[in-house]
Amino acid sequence: MGIDLATWVYDAWDGRPDGWRGGYNLVVSGNTITRANSMGINLYSRNSTFSGNTIQDVGLIENLGAAGMGCSFSAGGGSCTEDGDGIRIKIDQSEDTGHTNLIAGNRLERIAYNGMDIFGHHNTIEQNVIIQACYAKGDCGGVRTFGRDSLASSTVHDLTFNANIILDTIGNTDGCKSDFDALFGFGLYIDHYSRDVVVTGNTVINSTVHGILFQDSTGSVTNNTLYNNGRTYPYGGGQVYLGGAPAALSTHTGNILYSLNPNAWTLALAAPANLGTSNNNFFFSPYKANHISASGAKSLTDWQSFSGKDGASIEHWFTLAPGSLPNSQIFYNDTGQAKTISLGSAVYKDVNQNYVSGDLTLQPYQSKVLIDFDETNTAPVVVSSVRANANPTELDSVDFIVTFSEPVTGVDITDFSLTAIAIAGASVTALSGSGNSYTVSVDTGSGSGTLRLDVPATASIFDLDSNPLSGLPFTSGETYTVPLPTFDKISPATDATNQSLSPTLSWNISDGATSYEYCYSSSAGPCTQWHSVGANTSVTLNDLAADYTYSWQVRAVNAYSTTEADGGTWWSFTTTAASACTWPAYTPPTSATFGDVPMTVGHWSWVERLANSTITAGCGA
Repeated sequence: MGIDLATWVYDAWDGRPDGWRGGYNLVVSGNTITRANSMGINLYSRNSTFSGNTIQDVGLIENLGAAGMGCSFSAGGGSCTEDGDGIRIKIDQSEDTGHTNLIAGNRLERIAYNGMDIFGHHNTIEQNVIIQACYAKGDCGGVRTFGRDSLASSTVHDLTFNANIILDTIGNTDGCKSDFDALFGFGLYIDHYSRDVVVTGNTVINSTVHGILFQDSTGSVTNNTLYNNGRTYPYGGGQVYLGGAPAALSTHTGNILYSLNPNAWTLALAAPANLGTSNNNFFFSPYKANHISASGAKSLTDWQSFSGKDGASIEHWFTLAPGSLPNSQIFYNDTGQAKTISLGSAVYKDVNQNYVSGDLTLQPYQSKVLIDFDETNTAPVVVSSVRANANPTELDSVDFIVTFSEPVTGVDITDFSLTAIAIAGASVTALSGSGNSYTVSVDTGSGSGTLRLDVPATASIFDLDSNPLSGLPFTSGETYTVPLPTFDKISPATDATNQSLSPTLSWNISDGATSYEYCYSSSAGPCTQWHSVGANTSVTLNDLAADYTYSWQVRAVNAYSTTEADGGTWWSFTTTAASACTWPAYTPPTSATFGDVPMTVGHWSWVERLANSTITAGCGA
């Protein structure tokens, strides 16, 4: 056992029932567990976090001793059906164990049995990577949940599986009877009275049987990518399989269901009536026309007619001959940082038939299925027009890189046009490149606005088979923003001192600006609140503090950009100091000013000085 969080509590001080406990409010993070024979992490914990752990080579046959994966030498040791798990969440008293845990960012590789085995409730499993689960045992999954008794009373409920990547679940059956020798592994194995299980945003690839199985369980399946599951199962594995009652899915939307095994289903329903909302899915099975199992084998069109569901879903738009190689690939990012993958010179389509080329950037724990583009006897199209320079730009000339779906000929500068907004005199000036990639140079003209390179309907571009360019005009390329020209502030000059408490800020114009905004503060930016003065080029401030240093900036504005004065450098000024107190000249009087303060008293002089300074007028003559 790598980490075992399990202890028996008897006569607990807080009055809770006797039973197993595993602690609470724990953080188990950043551990590496390798070659544990029984389990990687076994826990009865609640309200805890298990993150960033690496668990490898659990329960491998070659490492086992006489006790195998954890059984005792005697029959009293139990049947050990759960030994070999990567992470097991057990439950005893449902309020005290196995609930409200976060299992996130862990990596599990080569796990004998289930990558994760969940027996509790309100647990969240997200952004984990599970590779080659069920390495030594079968009838298991990358993740398995397993309840008991009935859906209503089950302690396994309210689970969330989000953005996990599960690869190559095997389901080893070595040593089984010949009629059970088919590999038997599942990606997400939602089993035996697991209630209200949310499965969203996961990627499940190459499971031997089903990618997602709901058996006697309920929940939802949304926005998952299932690719080449059922890859070896001869009896009809599937990307998503919904078993018979009481199994039910409330929602099945936004999923990519991509089968490569001709025996595999995209969607298989033992009881079609138990599928709720189903729409906006992608059903791809290029080797099999009738790939949905629901009261018989059906195409998407047949399924739509039969069920009234999936009206906006999409079916594969190409077919492949039996025995031919797949023309698709799945790219995935199994890290916590964005990942950029170079596609080289290849041009692909995604499942929506959008062209994809160049660099593919995937966010953490995301994936994308791409299909090789077959250019044979197909009219070429413009794949993209992207900026080659930084944006916004103040350059006099910028470049666009235009990519076509295949090599083309006959390209010259007259095959391109510009959409310029608030810019005058822009023009296409030069062209270079060959094959399917060309660089187009553009003079940015004058003014401040936006500039986009288009390919008009009049373009005369052909592929190597003389097929003309199609899909014209192309007007969806990237756009440059040309900002307002630089301008300067006038006054107060930077570092000016002895400025009025109501100073006037002024600046020069910026051609093309429709308004100006100013900002002043005790420090030089960034500004938290810009104040507009319309088209004016000055503003008077009021009620500033005396002997205080202010920083200020102004920016020019139009509909397309903003430009700060002096290249973004703030200026400062210091206000005048407060006036010192002054007193009128004092000449001692020859007689007392106040009758009650005669000249003979000791404080007479002080009182006379206060009266002379108008601080007091006394209270009598």
